[in-house]
Amino acid sequence: MKKRGGLFDGFIVALIIFFGAFLTFHYNLKPLASIAFFFVLPSVYMLLRGRFNYKKIFFMAILTGIIAGFADVIFSATKAWVVPDEQLFIAWRIFNSVPFEDFIWFFSFALFAITFYEFFIEKDRIRGISKNSKWFFILALGTIFIVTLLVFLGWFEKIKYSYLVICSIYMTPPVVYLLFRNTNFIKKFFYISIPLFLINLLHELVALKVGQWVFPGEYIGTFVFFGFSFPFEEFFFYLFLGSITAVAYYEIFFDDMK
Repeated sequence: MKKRGGLFDGFIVALIIFFGAFLTFHYNLKPLASIAFFFVLPSVYMLLRGRFNYKKIFFMAILTGIIAGFADVIFSATKAWVVPDEQLFIAWRIFNSVPFEDFIWFFSFALFAITFYEFFIEKDRIRGISKNSKWFFILALGTIFIVTLLVFLGWFEKIKYSYLVICSIYMTPPVVYLLFRNTNFIKKFFYISIPLFLINLLHELVALKVGQWVFPGEYIGTFVFFGFSFPFEEFFFYLFLGSITAVAYYEIFFDDMK
């Protein structure tokens, strides 16, 4: 039997993603169709090919989708990024702000990042769910409450540089904490950051090319790559830190931080 998590599996995952990039570019696929190839189908392949604690992975991905989705209410309202209506299959926007599809997007992103990490890097896939998981559930409830309150009070639109502020609060602390707690994650984060950065970058460029989303908000700087312009915050928090943050939350709240 072929070794799982090796070059063959990496080739298949890459093939699915490149095929999805081609279809998205050639047929102007909408975001929900595009993430099927960038995140969902590769995750399904790895989940079927490997051995996992499926409950742990899906519980984490669902809660991540909820947390990020409600945070996205602020992002969408302050135009940190905007998904045009014509790019949506499901036109419903929660609080007249964030597309419902974004919750699916964040769930799929987290599912792919964690599955990729467990399949190719971690190799220890059966361990039970940490008791810390209840705190991630509380974080989800807290995020829902705070965002709903901000919407009710009408304060969320007053947040300047929302992409920088919200991501600094939610994404930086878990990564820094885990690195200080266990320096072994420096190597793990290095190994996972390179392939997932390249995948996220490919996804970003193709999405911008077909107009899946735009950036009309306030940012601290702009990054230009192959003629495409996007905020520095997008480069740092999504392309680079996004997958690492998902792994950090997973290790802190659902795994063993080893």
